[in-house]
Order: sequence, then C-alpha cells, then structure tokens
Amino acid sequence: MIASETSLCQKIVDTAANIATCTFNDGLSRIMKIMQMLQLTVSHNCYNFCIQADARSLTDARKACTSFRKEEETENSNQCGKLCGAGIPE
Repeated sequence: MIASETSLCQKIVDTAANIATCTFNDGLSRIMKIMQMLQLTVSHNCYNFCIQADARSLTDARKACTSFRKEEETENSNQCGKLCGAGIPE
C-alpha cells in the first residue's frame, strides 16, 4: 500500500470507531447530530426512529440490570445459607 492509502484507511477506521463509540454511549440520537454536522436533512421519521430506539435500549438495559441484581441477591442468599448452616441465625 502507498502511504497515502494507509493514512486514508486509518482515517476511515478512526471515524468508524468514533461513530461506534458515540452510538454506544449516547444512542442513535448522536447519529442524528453527526448527520446534521454533515448538513444532511434529518426527517421526522428518522428523528422518531432514533428517539424510540434510544428509549427501547434504555428500557432493555434497565431490565437487564434489574434481572442481574435479582440473580445476585438470590445467589448471595443461597451462599449465606450454606455458610451459616441450618438452624444458625444470620
């Protein structure tokens, strides 16, 4: 590869990584901001989709967190029963 091609490839990879990081941290609403910076028109359908997708991912994350917490509480309670032994108050 020529040095300029390598430099261009690196810029593409960096841009893709930055977009992926923005999406992970801030959701699809960040993609709308990138579109606006590129002077692309953000339609109402795009806006509504991004808002709904962000809300859905937030809800899914909260459910996963709650589920994980409940599993940990159950596991901790089972371990305490094994460590304390039967009939011994905690």
